[in-house]
Amino acid sequence: MARSGLDSILNLSEPKADYIVSPSLPELAYNTIVSQAKQVEAEANAKNEALIVTLTSGGVRLQVQKVAFQGQLLIIQGFDQEGASATVVQHYSQVSILFQTAAAWCDKYPVEYQIT
Repeated sequence: MARSGLDSILNLSEPKADYIVSPSLPELAYNTIVSQAKQVEAEANAKNEALIVTLTSGGVRLQVQKVAFQGQLLIIQGFDQEGASATVVQHYSQVSILFQTAAAWCDKYPVEYQIT
């Protein structure tokens, strides 16, 4: 049966092609950071230690509680060595992180990873 009118113009009866959406550069950076953090976190758990990050650009050292990604920003929340709550927000292209395991200086929390 021949199509006519708007259906033929818009090609409504044809199945739509599936498109693969590639992650953005910030998402790729976040995914890489999370992958590396999870590997070090597994080592920390095996040693009964905590995941510690040092942001090498500013020397900030945190016991990690949460790693999040929002737009082009990476957000790392945790506790400094005195036990004070701390949050670092940095553009994905400027992040340089040293992952380590060490004795926890605060009550341990499972690390939470999220994209917001």
